[in-house]
Amino acid sequence: MSPAPADEQTIPHDERRTFPRRPARGRASAIRLSLAPRSAEETTIELDLRDISAGGVSAYAQQPVKAGERVTLFFDGAMMQKPFAADGRVVRCDTSHFGYCVAVVFDRTPKV
Repeated sequence: MSPAPADEQTIPHDERRTFPRRPARGRASAIRLSLAPRSAEETTIELDLRDISAGGVSAYAQQPVKAGERVTLFFDGAMMQKPFAADGRVVRCDTSHFGYCVAVVFDRTPKV
């Protein structure tokens, strides 16, 4: 039996990225975009950034976020040249030594 064509083979997760990741320091806030009423504490999630790319961000949070959940991320000017916001979707939330590791893919490349 011959091997599967390259496009059918499993590609390691890190090699599927379209944009290069860069280490990031600083904080961001994520606002959950949910129709269900929530308290301010449940709606806003503070994030400690791990890395960022034009396609998304990875960060630590103290509370879990469901994969598939829609969020708006607000980045302050401490990390970037100027503050900006980006809408996205949570693609992963795993437990870690720092609480939870959350990965968000941006809906479109933010303009900074």
